[in-house]
Amino acid sequence: MHHMHLLRLLPFLFVITLGRPVVAQKGAPADTSLARAMNAYLLATQRGDFAYVLEQVHPKLYTVIPKEAMLQAMEKTFNDPEVSMVIDTVMVQRIKGPVKEAGIVYHSISYENHMRMHSSPDQGPDGAPLDAAEQAERDQALLVMLQASMGKDQVRFDEGSRDYLIRSGNTMFAVKDPALGDWKFVGYKPEMEALMGMMVPEKVRKKLGVK
Repeated sequence: MHHMHLLRLLPFLFVITLGRPVVAQKGAPADTSLARAMNAYLLATQRGDFAYVLEQVHPKLYTVIPKEAMLQAMEKTFNDPEVSMVIDTVMVQRIKGPVKEAGIVYHSISYENHMRMHSSPDQGPDGAPLDAAEQAERDQALLVMLQASMGKDQVRFDEGSRDYLIRSGNTMFAVKDPALGDWKFVGYKPEMEALMGMMVPEKVRKKLGVK
């Protein structure tokens, strides 16, 4: 099933936290350098400049998956003619911090995104379209898998457009480490505790109110 590569990569795509193509903000960060870095990061995702986006991600993420492999996966996922993915809106809701620890500055950024994943109809071994019942069964199977990954109430399927509509509230961290240069960004995934701890220490997350 051609959707499976996407499902395997969803956790990493949300750790990166993409916002394309429309971004809305309720308030700008007080730190102008953070505001500038955030705007450049989000503008790059609007343009589909994934190479730039990955340069702005905390480099320790690449201890889990190599940067080049992530770039290829992102380009394949967002340009796949059979399963195209677009995040329509990212609403930045709240920015907390700064918290400074060992010379490194941290902020947490809460946001909500609305994403559409369009799925083309499947075909049988002979290249012919599936009958309605079999197609509906496959659509439902993908819906169940997405709901298991994102939350049952966060995903629905629009049969008319063949879009899976996904809504999610998320948190990402902005990290300014002199050793890394400018601000770096990473999405928060609590199930990846070991990885999170490498980039944002637990005591910093607690001070930012992220558990």
